[in-house]
Amino acid sequence: MSGLSTGCRRIGDDVAGVAFLHDFCRVDEPLWTVHQSPIRVDCTLRSQGHVVWEVRLYRDGRFYSGRKFKRREQALRYADVLKRDLLSTGWKVEP
Repeated sequence: MSGLSTGCRRIGDDVAGVAFLHDFCRVDEPLWTVHQSPIRVDCTLRSQGHVVWEVRLYRDGRFYSGRKFKRREQALRYADVLKRDLLSTGWKVEP
């Protein structure tokens, strides 16, 4: 999936004079891809430190839309509903 990003940044905290470094990574997990010629839609799940889960849609490799959830299970259910809706309107699963 071209155009999808993953990246980490370092966050420093200073607690009682002691510096702590934490990795805060955003990782896009591919869920599914559908197409309706010539348009392609990729759906990914982005974990933001396992605190926020975001379903992200990419149209032809470019970010199109996203929705955030507090629980992974909620995000996965939402992504499944999106896929079913697209398939019911003539979209095809990308092989």
